[in-house]
Amino acid sequence: MFLQRSFMSCSSWIVLIYVFAEIAETTSNSTNPPHRAKRSAPGSRLTYEERVDFLKAHNNFRRNVSPTASDMEFMVWHDELADMAQEWADGCDWKHGQPDRDPKPFDHIGQNLYVSTASEVTGTKSTTSWYNEVSDYTYSSNSCEENKVCGHYTQVRHILYHIVDC
Repeated sequence: MFLQRSFMSCSSWIVLIYVFAEIAETTSNSTNPPHRAKRSAPGSRLTYEERVDFLKAHNNFRRNVSPTASDMEFMVWHDELADMAQEWADGCDWKHGQPDRDPKPFDHIGQNLYVSTASEVTGTKSTTSWYNEVSDYTYSSNSCEENKVCGHYTQVRHILYHIVDC
C-alpha cells in the first residue's frame, strides 16, 4: 500500500503499488497482522492497520459507484499478490508491468501506482486520488474523456476485481 522508502538510486518517495486480480479460481487470503508493527524501507510491509484503512476506503468507494452494481464484491487482502507488488516496488521502476513470477491462479493482474511527497499517505488518500478520475470517465461508452486518464478509477470500480494488495 504505502511503501515509504528511501531509494538509493531514486528520490525519497512514498510509493504505492496497487495490484488487482481477476480470479481464475478460489484463493485463500489473509489479513493477519505482520510480525512487526513498523515498516522499514526498502522491502517494507504494511501494518495491519494500514491494510484495514486501505480496504475500508476501497470498499467504501466501490459501494458508492454510480450506477450501482448488484454484484459488486468487497475487496479482500491477498498476501501472495502483496509479495509480488513489494518485489515490483523494490525494483524502483515507475511503470506498469507484470511480475517476474507466474501470477497463477489469476488470469490477469493490474496495477495502480501512487506516489506522493507528503509525510503521511493513507489508503483513503491514495484511493481517493484514483476514484476522483470518475470525473473523466464516461459510463455509457466505458471510456475516458479525450486526453484524460481514468484507468485507475476503472480498476477501483471493476466488479470482477475483489482482491487487493499493496
